[in-house]
Amino acid sequence: MTAIEYLKGPTPGWFPFAVMQCEKRGRDWVALMVIDPRDSPSLLDEARQRWLRIPGKHRTEDAARAALENMIATRH
Repeated sequence: MTAIEYLKGPTPGWFPFAVMQCEKRGRDWVALMVIDPRDSPSLLDEARQRWLRIPGKHRTEDAARAALENMIATRH
């Protein structure tokens, strides 16, 4: 199995699947981003999941999710 790569930023076509802490009791968070192969058939042979670092230090998952949603909303 290969390691999951990181996205450089929120990319169109990628959707958050889960938000989790990088370390236990840490304030750094990442989102597991996935892509729907029906939307991008050219990516069928590539990995369909990537990590996305959520900038900032967040105490709770809700705060990290809010920051992620803000990142995704401002990309348009």
